[in-house]
Amino acid sequence: MKYADINRRVTEIVADYIQRGYSINTATMEGSQGEVASIDLTDGKNVIRIFVQRFWLKDDLYNDGYELIVGEADRCIRAHQPAGRMYETIWNNKLNVIRRDEFYEIGKTHGRPAWFGSRDEAVAAENIRVNRYAHRYEPVSKDSLSDYATKIAKRYICRVTGIKHPNRAKLNVRHAIRRDDGRVYGQYIVTYNGKSYILH
Repeated sequence: MKYADINRRVTEIVADYIQRGYSINTATMEGSQGEVASIDLTDGKNVIRIFVQRFWLKDDLYNDGYELIVGEADRCIRAHQPAGRMYETIWNNKLNVIRRDEFYEIGKTHGRPAWFGSRDEAVAAENIRVNRYAHRYEPVSKDSLSDYATKIAKRYICRVTGIKHPNRAKLNVRHAIRRDDGRVYGQYIVTYNGKSYILH
């Protein structure tokens, strides 16, 4: 999906609440907490906030994107009150979350619009990118760096895979040399259990 599809999803949710009798609650919409956009709605009793915010490095080291959150404000937030009162502030991190949709960025190339999908789709796309990138390099072992690099690689594999004690026999760390010019670059290729990862 494209970002326009995220906009449509927000519009559909807002329209659904309006059809159920909700109206915009302008007083609580003042200010920003870093979100991309937000709208507050009320049925005269409860105040609902619908907002989109960006996330980085969610769940692992390379996936990012946007999340659409629908949440109910604290009961002390009053509907249809004038703006400018501190007790009317809605804090995004204190909402009672009703719904959360995550849109992981799958890819963006050559100035084309970004594509979004599920976390599984983003992980699969990243694995393809890493494998393509790794094939541009010829792995060459560097004995003087292997012990130190292995320690770093083990910590990295723990973070990415969630494995507490990686099997040393399945872990391979190599310095990368570009095939066309033979120069050594700063990247390391970490291979664990058949999957390759790039360390910078």
